[in-house]
Amino acid sequence: IGNFINIIIRRRLLIFSFTLLGLTSSFFYFKQKTPVYEGGFQIVLENDSNSKNQIDLNSNASPLLSGLASSFNSSQARNIKTEVIILKSPSVLKPVYKYVVQKKYNNDFSKLPYKSWLNGSVEIKRVKASSVLDIKYFDSEKKLIKPVLEKISEVYQIYSGKERRVGLA
Repeated sequence: IGNFINIIIRRRLLIFSFTLLGLTSSFFYFKQKTPVYEGGFQIVLENDSNSKNQIDLNSNASPLLSGLASSFNSSQARNIKTEVIILKSPSVLKPVYKYVVQKKYNNDFSKLPYKSWLNGSVEIKRVKASSVLDIKYFDSEKKLIKPVLEKISEVYQIYSGKERRVGLA
């Protein structure tokens, strides 16, 4: 340990200069960085019939029915993963993307490709052990957060309404 301390003392000027350089560059980086704002909401995907079935299956102590309940839960998890993929697809989010490009870049789609926008500004994930989707939107323009979240909600409601109509037919 004594040798290590002697090395640090002998090289204190070099260590101090690198530390100062790192702190200075960090300061200027954070000073130049534009703030990113975030907004979000949650969507509950579980319908009433699924929750009733799950309660009935879990309330019975039979191992056979418990196995059915666990397979039902894994099936439900797959459906939620499918919903996440569908919600991220261009067929659902394209109107929201077009709205953002119109507001920020005057319809110049080359400045913000869809995949880049989706990966950098939209986060859609399942809340652990639930049938809830957590949707977040990030942007440097604070006034754009709320309208975009409203559009995402509106587009998803239109999509889920179509799905219900197809299921009823």
